[in-house]
Amino acid sequence: MRQTNADGIAILEYTISTIGNFTIQVSFDGTSDSDFNSATNSSRLNALAKPSEENEFGPKYVPTVWNTTQIQELIDNTPLGGTLYFKGIYKNLNLILNKSINLISEGARFTGTGTTFKVNGTNILISGFNITTTGTGIEIDNASNIKILNNTIANCQFGINLINIPENIEISYNNLLANGAGINIPNNVSGLKIYENIINGLDLSNPGLSTKFGILIYQEVTNLNMSRNFITGNYAGIRFQDTYTGKEDLSEDIKFNTIVNNHFEVQLQSKSTPVPGYNWYGSSTWPYFCQRLGLVAPWIKSRLVSVDDLGLFRLELYYMDGSEEKIVTNEIVTNNVTFTLNGYLSSTVTTVNGIAIVNFTNYVFANRGQNNIINSSIYRDLWSITLTPEQIQAAIDKALEEANNNNNGGDGSGDGSNNGPGNGTGDGNGTGNGTGNGTGDGNGTGNGTGDGNGTGDGIGNGNETGVIGGEDSGSKDGTNTDDKDNSNENQDNSNTDKLPESTETPQKEPNNDGTPRASAGLTQASASGGRDGGGSPSGEKIYEVTKEEESNDNNIDNLIKTIVGLVAIGIVLAAGVLLRKRGLT
Repeated sequence: MRQTNADGIAILEYTISTIGNFTIQVSFDGTSDSDFNSATNSSRLNALAKPSEENEFGPKYVPTVWNTTQIQELIDNTPLGGTLYFKGIYKNLNLILNKSINLISEGARFTGTGTTFKVNGTNILISGFNITTTGTGIEIDNASNIKILNNTIANCQFGINLINIPENIEISYNNLLANGAGINIPNNVSGLKIYENIINGLDLSNPGLSTKFGILIYQEVTNLNMSRNFITGNYAGIRFQDTYTGKEDLSEDIKFNTIVNNHFEVQLQSKSTPVPGYNWYGSSTWPYFCQRLGLVAPWIKSRLVSVDDLGLFRLELYYMDGSEEKIVTNEIVTNNVTFTLNGYLSSTVTTVNGIAIVNFTNYVFANRGQNNIINSSIYRDLWSITLTPEQIQAAIDKALEEANNNNNGGDGSGDGSNNGPGNGTGDGNGTGNGTGNGTGDGNGTGNGTGDGNGTGDGIGNGNETGVIGGEDSGSKDGTNTDDKDNSNENQDNSNTDKLPESTETPQKEPNNDGTPRASAGLTQASASGGRDGGGSPSGEKIYEVTKEEESNDNNIDNLIKTIVGLVAIGIVLAAGVLLRKRGLT
């Protein structure tokens, strides 16, 4: 009893000690002067949580000790679109969801008999529950806009049962285990998405004696999207019953599922012959598809590929899109592949985007003198590749060649016109044209290949090839035209040191091939490096060569041989680096 204050208001504070629904009734007795008559009013209050020992996980969750009647009353009085949270173990519940509501489980487990959830409302979410019952886990009866997500439903007669023409149903990311039927579809359904579920009858040892079915379809399902499911361990992965008279072309409705290790992957008892799209049945040969022989349906295949003949292997899941082969990429769930090398080294790899890769390079290289046999297994598909010593050696040679090519910076093709010695930039052998200005009487011309330093009076032109400019390394086809009466009219005396004049042009020994060496002014236009082939002049002085310097020829030749040897060593080292990158060493 409360008295009204001066403003005519009476206040009562009351603590509700339990979750539930309550009716609050307010009565007004009126006033003595009868200015205000007595009145009675009531309001219904819904309390969703309480801090008491009755809710062992806290006020957020529905108490585990509540029975069906208590929880059903709570559901009925939850506002539209509201959410109830469950945690812990609940027993013998049979709940009806006939309104927009979200039931969220945080590890809650429901055990009992009969149907655990009967759904016949709209805009309903059931997520995260672990359900075991002798009847049906979740029954969707003439409902619409229903989402069944992330649940584990096991050992039921039906995991999920769809009856009386439900619409817009999504069943995704659930584990449906050892049920009489994981998903039962006895009536027409419009708009059904069955996506990325595991439907396992758990009769893997002898599925031929199983009484379990993955998905049973009795009637036509329009707007069906059944993909990325993993269906295994059943008598039939997908079974079309005799009553099915729906469309036959299901190539876009049922595709990219993994349906393996069932007695029948897809079983047809229907009068029509519905044909699913591309699915992986665990075999690249004609799968054990259905009881009705002669049905031709597409299926995904596998193959084993040696990537480089050095120990890198790839198993691919692929299908034919018209005449084009396509890897299944992210359209199919992951599958495990077991690789074995030479009968003793084993590795299990999970496919990613339809591909599993294993690297046995170190072992193949260590045993390169013998046959190396790689086996792979993925369900019923068994593949084998033998790498012979010849194949392995050819692959090693190819790797060395790639290392050599990587060490060379390019072919250096192009003109490099330089006055004086030129130093190129780059990693490899280059070719280029060099022009040098000499001092002395007469004109000398020479064309040839090599790293040539010409000696003599006049102007020398030479084609240079190689990494390092050396004296007359290579063959020169040079003819000298000496005009001894010239008074150095053609000399370029810029930046030159004048040596004592010589009255004759020194003659050099011929090259090894018998061709004369170009006798021209000292010309060193090395065009090593990049593809441009042009060297950068170092600015060294050009001078006339005298007889006294002929003794340096052998020293320079020896230097060139040393440098060439160092370059060869560099190539070998680079090849070693590439081999280490490939895991060969």
